Amino acid sequence: EARGVNYRALSTLFELLEARGPEVEVRLEVSMLEIYNEMVRDLLKGKITDRTQPLEIKHTKLPHGDVSVSVKDIVTQEVRNVDEVNHVLAKGHRNRATASNQVNEHSSRSHAIVSVTLHLNNTATQVHSTSKMHLVDLAGSERLAKTESMSERLKEAQAIN
Repeated sequence: EARGVNYRALSTLFELLEARGPEVEVRLEVSMLEIYNEMVRDLLKGKITDRTQPLEIKHTKLPHGDVSVSVKDIVTQEVRNVDEVNHVLAKGHRNRATASNQVNEHSSRSHAIVSVTLHLNNTATQVHSTSKMHLVDLAGSERLAKTESMSERLKEAQAIN
């Protein structure tokens, strides 16, 4: 079975983490959101009513002048292996906005962002570090004549394009 880039990237990450010494404590967290019709939604929230509430984007100025962008109240789930990551990603993908058209039976109507936060703690050196990786799946750019989109699909296609 062909695996996608998210699976392969996270599998490689776990392989690299397994090669670390026992003095390195690792914690990995995953979150997943979508941008649909110009609203940000959490794909890991349990209730559909919670998922339909748009999320607030926060911009924080950092001491060295950069700006950090984060999403307020997004669900993060700790994962310990690739199987747990796959479970989280499958849940998020089930919650994505999709619709059929003449080109694809299950065309994604949204941009999806999987964020992976890696916390490392070296107990021997007392060095702590945090890294973040974002895996982005952009919605397909579709031609309306080709897909025969109507009304709601037309609004979605305009937001996607």
